[in-house]
Amino acid sequence: MPPPDASTVQLPQPGGAGRRICRRAGLLGAIGAGLLASTGVVTAQVPAPDPLLQLMLAQPPMEVGTNVTVTAELDPPVIVAGGHSTYRVTISALDDSIRWPVDILAPQELTLRLSSRAQILEPAPDRIRPFTMINHLVAATRVGTYTIPTFKVQVYGRSVAVPAVTLTVVAQPSAALPPPQQLYLQLAETNVYCGQAVDFQVLLPAASNNLVQALTQVQLNGDGLLVDQATVRQRVQPLEFLGRLRPVYIYESTLTPLVAGRLNVTAQGFTTAPRPDPPPGASSRYVLLDSDAVTLQVEPLPRTGELPGFTGAIGKFAALPPRLSADVIRVGDTVKMMVAFESRTGARRLVPPPPPAVTNWQIYPAVSEASFPAPGASPNLSGTIVAFSYTLIPLTHHLTETPAIPFSSFDPEAKRYVDLTILPQPIRVEAGAASAEAQALAQAAAAGRTETGLQLGAVAAAPGRSGNPFAAPQLTRGFFGLQVLPFAVLAALGYGARRRRYLERHPEVVRRRRARRALRHERRILRAAAQANDEARFVRSAVQALRLACAPHFPAAPHALVSRDILEVFDEATRTGRAAEMVRALFAQTDAAQFGTTPPPAGGLLHWQPELQLLLDVLEAKL
Repeated sequence: MPPPDASTVQLPQPGGAGRRICRRAGLLGAIGAGLLASTGVVTAQVPAPDPLLQLMLAQPPMEVGTNVTVTAELDPPVIVAGGHSTYRVTISALDDSIRWPVDILAPQELTLRLSSRAQILEPAPDRIRPFTMINHLVAATRVGTYTIPTFKVQVYGRSVAVPAVTLTVVAQPSAALPPPQQLYLQLAETNVYCGQAVDFQVLLPAASNNLVQALTQVQLNGDGLLVDQATVRQRVQPLEFLGRLRPVYIYESTLTPLVAGRLNVTAQGFTTAPRPDPPPGASSRYVLLDSDAVTLQVEPLPRTGELPGFTGAIGKFAALPPRLSADVIRVGDTVKMMVAFESRTGARRLVPPPPPAVTNWQIYPAVSEASFPAPGASPNLSGTIVAFSYTLIPLTHHLTETPAIPFSSFDPEAKRYVDLTILPQPIRVEAGAASAEAQALAQAAAAGRTETGLQLGAVAAAPGRSGNPFAAPQLTRGFFGLQVLPFAVLAALGYGARRRRYLERHPEVVRRRRARRALRHERRILRAAAQANDEARFVRSAVQALRLACAPHFPAAPHALVSRDILEVFDEATRTGRAAEMVRALFAQTDAAQFGTTPPPAGGLLHWQPELQLLLDVLEAKL
């Protein structure tokens, strides 16, 4: 039977029977598509594998969370009194998973200080094992044998024991004791300015068998330091080190301090060492070494004397003649100007100065070029030529030279700013057509920079009278202030009159104020006499101070008071204690000196000074 024509097919109605027919047709279609796919009639589109994902899957897995091992050692285990050793703990785990204690329980004769901490990945045939090493500097001054006991640390959320180690401190050094293996940090300068590049070297001398070991993952520890990784150089060179000629592994680069102050800088890095019990396929192990701290004194740049165009260049620089790609161009054409500076202090890069704001030129920001050693210079950091280029487009003709570009640097030896302005270069610009967009952009940029840099010039030799004589007085800024001035004057006069009437009704306020002023003056004389050990002057000043402090309470003249009047001001406990004895002794000495026929014996009254000061504090508080 031939298939029916599409125009004659009757679609099922949206009733129940029609829905059952549609479901059966869809199920039969799905079964047929599956059969066709299984027989190969229908080909599925399989996406191509991601090469980066395949590379990641091909890497061996990392061993995390299983078989955590902890080793501890002292390098060296025997030291001389006053020396130091390195307490090194190695944990086969990621650094972020270890909760290391702040303080380690150790004998009181030992001093432990955290010196370095780092993580390294050790490749294996079927996996990658992470190792975290933590170094502490151990110092001892007394001879003996000391043990750092075992303690617990948290690794991957589980408690792991760090084994105990023993340190032996001897009195005399022995030739059989090998020197500890450590790094040595050397800085080219230790007194620098903030932002100044400083050359440094990390040295690892060879062992006694002249075996040179390489360094990896070298880093500097310290606050506010930036290490230039692009200038890293590594080499092996024989040097006279620690009293003999030996090969030394040298790691050198440049660091830049970003903050001012006193910075402590240390170096750390991994090297290899033979294993005491090497497993199959691994005869060496990684060891974390560190250096002693080196102090770097960093000063801020002076703000006075700064020249235009300073972008942070610090050091000694010599400007080389700029070069143009063409001497004759047309309006709208581009010309490239190469600018180079010879750095004599090791700077390998400079921040180019921004292009000036001019209307006849469109200047693009500078592009840094590759630095290279100066001709005839040694292969070290000094004698480097730093170059960058500007792209210029003339917008008008009849121009005879390029615009000057302000630039300056700071000389740390001379301690001043040096002008390195890029001088104009002769050029001839012929008539041509510059785009209207370029001219509009250049004029807008120049206008925007000029508006922000406007300054009021000295038009007149002397400042004249300012203000608009034709403006109404009520529209001026100080008009309302003048209206408030009479009320302020009247309020001040009223307050003064009220204060005067109050003092007339209460004369004791005036007496107490005068007494406080006179008492403070007399107490200064009293302290000076006590410091000079002048007992006679001390006694006179003490009695006068007591009279001045007690006179307003009666009231009476200060010279009319006697010791009994002074004691009436205090409470009963003071009148019967040592204070009463001190007051009677001072007045008795004064009366004997004033009314006696023979001078009184000296000595024995200066020791009352502390109690006298406390007594005068109480009297001054009552005034």
